[in-house]
Amino acid sequence: MNYLSAENISKSFGDKFLFEDLSFGLDQGQKVALIGVNGSGKSTLLKIVAGVDEPDSGQLVRRKGIRIAYLPQEPDLPEHKTVAEVVFQSDLPEVKLIQRYEELTQKLAMDPGLQEELNEVMAEIDARNAWEYEVRINQILSKLHVNFLDRYISALSGGQRKRVAMAQALIYEPDLMIMDEPTNHLDLESIEVSCYE
Repeated sequence: MNYLSAENISKSFGDKFLFEDLSFGLDQGQKVALIGVNGSGKSTLLKIVAGVDEPDSGQLVRRKGIRIAYLPQEPDLPEHKTVAEVVFQSDLPEVKLIQRYEELTQKLAMDPGLQEELNEVMAEIDARNAWEYEVRINQILSKLHVNFLDRYISALSGGQRKRVAMAQALIYEPDLMIMDEPTNHLDLESIEVSCYE
């Protein structure tokens, strides 16, 4: 199944072409690496494929309804938000329910009055059969060692930010994940998770 096709795309800066009349396709299940020297346009091409940028000419056709996650070299995360707010930022209703469940379970010891709301959220999770999301989210966070959900993004190191951005992308369950230099700032175990998740 074809996820996207590029037909004769070109991109230049001033009078210098980064690439010209480039055509290719990406299919379901493919793992593709883009290798080239610094400044050759790899990041620009990935941004175009992800829909962050547009080619100067040519056409990029994405399969209708495809979910694409893009992980840039240096993730641009909101400094004023907590890791939990960033990781659970998703349009998927199941992820939003799991986020609320996690918030309520953390606050319940301090405020037993939240038990009724927690019961309602758990009933909704049951109705949507969304417990698998909770298991998957916890597996992703555990494998990436993102166990600091209450910390603010502004307090994180480069490696921690990369792992948070990767967790956010994996939780989104994209059909196609585009990663620009995904191993920057990461330890070996996190690299293995990003490559095999």
